[in-house]
Amino acid sequence: MQIAISIFVALVVAGGFSIAGFFIFWLLRYVAAGRSDARSNLDNLQPRVAGFIKYVFGQARTIREFGGWVHFFIFWGFVVLQAETIEYFIRGFFPDFRWSRFIGWDAYNGVVFVQDLFSFLVVLAVTVAIIRRFVIRPEHTTQSRDAAIILGLEVALLGTRFVAHGAE
Repeated sequence: MQIAISIFVALVVAGGFSIAGFFIFWLLRYVAAGRSDARSNLDNLQPRVAGFIKYVFGQARTIREFGGWVHFFIFWGFVVLQAETIEYFIRGFFPDFRWSRFIGWDAYNGVVFVQDLFSFLVVLAVTVAIIRRFVIRPEHTTQSRDAAIILGLEVALLGTRFVAHGAE
C-alpha cells in the first residue's frame, strides 16, 4: 500500500511540475520576445546585487507604509517555512524523513519553535491584511476575489500546518 501511495504522490508531483514548467515556458517566450537592455550583461554587478538584497529580501519599496509591513511579515514567514515545506515534500516519498537526522533533535526543536513563531506572525499578518483590505479599505487597495482566495489559502495552509504539528 505504501508503494501505491508513493507512486500516486510522485505522479501528482510530476503533474504539478509539468504544469508549472508549461507556464514558465509560456512566460519565458514573452521575455525572449522583448528587446535587450543594459542589464543583460554583468556590468555593475555589485550595486545590482545590493539592490536585489535591498528590494527583494529587505522589501524596501513595500515597507514604506503600514500595509507593506504586513506584506513583509507574510513574505518572510513563508521564506522561513520553506524548510518545513521541503521536509513535508520529502516525507511524501520517505515517511521517516526528518531534518533532525542532519542537525540533531535540539536544533530541530529550535527550528520548529522558530517556524511556529513565524507561523503565528504570518497568521496575525494575514488577519490584519484581511481586515485592512475588506473592512478598513484604504483608497489604494482593491477588493478582489483573487485577493480573498489568496489570503484564505494562506490561512488554510497555516491551519493545516498547526494541525499536522499537533497530530505529531
